[in-house]
Amino acid sequence: MEYLSNRELKQFNTIMNNQQSIKRFLPLHGCVALAMLFTVSAVAQNNDEDDALLTMIALLETDISTKTDLRDQDYQPGLVTVLTGEELIARGARDVGEAINLVAGLHLPSEPNTAVIRGIGGLSGFATGKTKFLINGIAMDTVFSSEERSILPLSIEHVERIEIIRGPGSSVYGGNAYLGVINVVTHKTGSRVFARYESFNTGLLGGMFAYQHANGGNSALQISTSFSDGPDLDVPADGLAALGQAAVSNAPGQSNEKSRQTVLLYNYQMDSFSLGLQWIDTGTGDGFGVRNFLPSDSDRIAIEQTELSIDAAYKQQHSEHTTLDYFAQYRQNRRDFDEVEGLPAGAFGIYPTTQIASSSDGEDRLGAGIDLTYRGIKGHTILLGLEAVHAEAANISLRTNIDLNNNIPGTPFPFPLPGLTPFPLGYEDRDRDILGIYLQDEFRLGEKIDITAGVRFDDYSDVGSNTSPRLAAVYRHNDRNLFKVQYAEAFRPPTFVELYSVANTFVGNPDIVAETIRTAEASYIFKTDKSVFRTTVYHSLADDLIALDQNLRYQNLDEVTSRGVEFEIERVIGDAFKVSANLSLNETEDDATGEPLAGSVDQLATLSLIYQPISRYSLVTDILVTGDRNRGAIDPRTELDGQTVVNLTFNWFDVGVAGVDLRLGVYNLLDEDVADPAPVGTYPFDYPAAGRAVSISLIKRI
Repeated sequence: MEYLSNRELKQFNTIMNNQQSIKRFLPLHGCVALAMLFTVSAVAQNNDEDDALLTMIALLETDISTKTDLRDQDYQPGLVTVLTGEELIARGARDVGEAINLVAGLHLPSEPNTAVIRGIGGLSGFATGKTKFLINGIAMDTVFSSEERSILPLSIEHVERIEIIRGPGSSVYGGNAYLGVINVVTHKTGSRVFARYESFNTGLLGGMFAYQHANGGNSALQISTSFSDGPDLDVPADGLAALGQAAVSNAPGQSNEKSRQTVLLYNYQMDSFSLGLQWIDTGTGDGFGVRNFLPSDSDRIAIEQTELSIDAAYKQQHSEHTTLDYFAQYRQNRRDFDEVEGLPAGAFGIYPTTQIASSSDGEDRLGAGIDLTYRGIKGHTILLGLEAVHAEAANISLRTNIDLNNNIPGTPFPFPLPGLTPFPLGYEDRDRDILGIYLQDEFRLGEKIDITAGVRFDDYSDVGSNTSPRLAAVYRHNDRNLFKVQYAEAFRPPTFVELYSVANTFVGNPDIVAETIRTAEASYIFKTDKSVFRTTVYHSLADDLIALDQNLRYQNLDEVTSRGVEFEIERVIGDAFKVSANLSLNETEDDATGEPLAGSVDQLATLSLIYQPISRYSLVTDILVTGDRNRGAIDPRTELDGQTVVNLTFNWFDVGVAGVDLRLGVYNLLDEDVADPAPVGTYPFDYPAAGRAVSISLIKRI
């Protein structure tokens, strides 16, 4: 019996032939694309399934899309991907950021360090706050800037699984669930210790310790510390070159990639009550400089961020048909910039010393809510939720040796000052109250169709309200063929920096409004015990994207379109080989200019080959292909060329001693010259990224 017919394969090939972006893609990276097509053919031709390999093509359950029932990711409304921590480790992923790069349609450039989903994001002004990051269901976004520095470098050894929604998620999660939702679920069971050392003097040491109490409760404590000197990234020129000031620049030189992170995670669970504590302290260098001028010191921690959250939840079975979920959270975020540099001494013959600024910002947040799930109507699961949040700016300060209130007459340059002088940032006393109310109904039409209809209303005390609807359907033609469609809307509110900043480097605009997005998507999924094939087409209209204009003032842009197609394949071949691959073809267009968004990527592909001849050994090859990166309308440079990175990971389980696993990894095996696009007028040769690196790690299960 053929579940993927020749007709369906012809339809697939027709789509391939009609996509102009694919025609450009195949000559560049034909080996990866052809390997994916070969795998599709294997899915169609092999019909001998058995249950022995279900551990490799497994049901991965989650409730991230609905917050009600656990179900396999492919039966969730919308596009949901679940990555297990064990497979991510086996594939050589070292942190959450590297794991994200393995998902279709997602890309995490090294600079700026924030996710790009379906072509939107990547360069400053388009990036921050468009993806809702959670740890164990706790939102980590902030009201003052929505930058995320702590989750992405979180070591993968802490991770049980990563749940990802591609597409709008505001109907359930409210603001900032604009392009997607990423929930990092940490381990709660199983004791272990782990260590890792790799190139660039990079190391990790940590462990998890699980304990069962006499009262029946369970505790899990995870701790780790990591450090890195970072790769030596040679920078021939920085943003001063475009200003005619290359002579006073610190370039040629090296960017500051130093980093460290300390993690403490605690969870207590007893019956229907849970208590969690998360403390993550992250320090990084100032990279390529906060003003796109290369810093003078390439070996110091310049930016520190601390995240502390305490959360509690209680599930009550109120009646036969009604369940109540109560939750509360306190969260504290603190960030410090230590003497970051601007224009160097001698610039324009004006500044006798280097421009320096030390600043702090932070947020205190208190939130609580309740979810009511009702199953008293046959075939329906109704969710009614209420969530209230109070967030206020905290620890706000700025000291600098330039006068942010006055420029030198006739120039755009502020007066130099003899020493560090306090200045207001504009959002010292700001706060925000958020009230969210959401209603969702999951119901079944007949035996084969599941409908999810939902809407959420969010009211913000300072920027008004937004309504986010969603309508989705899953059609199960049979056990192996599924069809999914969804229409959803989402929003991303402006941050305090974008609204209120008075600094002449980034000028706030109280008249800007929330960004909104409307997305329609359709998917086809073919599943067997040995294989999964998924294809998705989508079309998004993004309104009022917030970006800096030429005067460094935040403004809303005209409508932006993003559309594309995604293919995903997993296939077990024989008893020892697994292929996992995806291909994303995307096109963005800024309606105001008719050009693609700056930093967007038209083609992304990943090919993973997992070979495990016996249970104790595996060899994994990951090939990550990034197509040309677009420059934007005002950038005269040609597109940044695509690149192919090959990673190789060898796993030796129970190495000599039971419970000890050894992993050896080589990253960027071919030492490809890797770079991410820099905005026009900054780094003319873009942002270089790391070359080849070698890693060795041990995990001891206790």
